[in-house]
Amino acid sequence: MSKTSSEYRGHGSQQRKAVGLGQIRPIVRPNTTPTDASTGPKRPVARHHRETILNILAKRQGPVKWTEFRQARVESTAMRDMVREGTVIHPTPGVFALQREYEPLPFALSVLRAHGTEYFLSLTSAARYHGLIPEIDSFLWVVMPDNRNTLHEVAGFFPVPVRWRQMHLPSEPFTLSDGQRLSVGWTPGMSREESTERFLGVYREWIYGAEVKITSPARTICDLLMFRNRPIGRVGLEGLFIEDSIAFSAVAEYARNFEMASALTMAERLGYGDRVTSSLRIASHMLETPAPRL
Repeated sequence: MSKTSSEYRGHGSQQRKAVGLGQIRPIVRPNTTPTDASTGPKRPVARHHRETILNILAKRQGPVKWTEFRQARVESTAMRDMVREGTVIHPTPGVFALQREYEPLPFALSVLRAHGTEYFLSLTSAARYHGLIPEIDSFLWVVMPDNRNTLHEVAGFFPVPVRWRQMHLPSEPFTLSDGQRLSVGWTPGMSREESTERFLGVYREWIYGAEVKITSPARTICDLLMFRNRPIGRVGLEGLFIEDSIAFSAVAEYARNFEMASALTMAERLGYGDRVTSSLRIASHMLETPAPRL
């Protein structure tokens, strides 16, 4: 794969592959089969309810919150019956989706967003999404406001709320120069909020019908280097941290596919300093220097 300075290509554009790390924790797949799918009496679902449910799910192409069905006057008994028959799945409380095959990580992200959680994906979870590291655990590292909570489990994954202030987006959007707007792919109609997010390495993607925010590959490796070995320090997550080996493996994979200059620019924008820029320069030099002949 050739390197590119426009390093954010979005979901599915880069092949997901292992980079030499073993599995640290077992991978948990989304439970796409309701536990009560074969229990209870089989009774026909009213035609108008069935059509309404299927139309809403087909239109959204992904998970949908119960409130949308309720507003369409769908009865809860009709939804329960469609879950029992296996046409619809119930991946987390208050969210429903069509029974079909889903890619586990993107599906979990869309379910979390459909549930109403405001977040952006970061750190090892974003690195896995971009194919910079393999599947190493079932955590979702999500940057969230301090006053918000999230689900404890979603479609077989476990959200880890990140509250480190350095990772938060600014409360007020920036006014970007023409050159800065050009660098983030600004288009007429793009809000100042979204252009600021892009400038700081957070992009929006539509995944199974939900708009999900994810750090770009450049922002992702900068964050991994900046916050490696820092315990998350939350109740129930004591001792959870990002190991050096994971951070530097992600950097090496990034350098094989993208221009390191993009990551250096991002580190400067974020104000991460020598802790990040020195590691990026060393990695770039090592990859540019031919290996000695034996």
